[in-house]
Amino acid sequence: MDHYLTVRRMTQSVETTVKGSKFIGRAYPVKNSSEANKQYQGVKKQYHDASHNCFAYRIDEKEFRYSDDGEPSGTAGRPILKAIELNNLYKILITVTRYFGGIKLGTGGLARAYSDNVLLTLEEAEIVTHTAYYTTAFQTSYENQKIINKFINKFEGRIIHTDYTDRVGLTIEIPRSNFEDYQTEIKQLIRRGIVGFSN
Repeated sequence: MDHYLTVRRMTQSVETTVKGSKFIGRAYPVKNSSEANKQYQGVKKQYHDASHNCFAYRIDEKEFRYSDDGEPSGTAGRPILKAIELNNLYKILITVTRYFGGIKLGTGGLARAYSDNVLLTLEEAEIVTHTAYYTTAFQTSYENQKIINKFINKFEGRIIHTDYTDRVGLTIEIPRSNFEDYQTEIKQLIRRGIVGFSN
């Protein structure tokens, strides 16, 4: 998955009210499940007095999770995840906090309330396309910089850090789909003495 859609930054809280119950939604860009869980724990701390703090996140096709946090099964976490899937989003966490208003909504009403809040939350979000990269590094001589720049461009890489000492140390990012070919060709550069170190 080289290119994926996600939110640029955490959204402002989006509030909706259904029969007295208040729903508060937010979307967060996250790199992995650990970051998603950390953000969720922050939400639970902030809204510690809420009736429910429900969430769903999706990192990739195989890594996702959701929780109803005490709501009837399938009425909260799953609708949030469904909205994420319908919008083809990855590396995203969406939380919806509920303050119970005294009137039960029923399972269908609950699912609609959570779904509606998430849709409004995503309308407020800035959706962007990100590229997934592998990070790698190597060193080369000053006279080989032109060769190395051409090599990096060939694989649609980008330089994210440069160290200038007696040699040039480069930290670069290569799109995942190009990384296997990159590894094959950089071995040839190592054998030719153009690259002195790689990881």
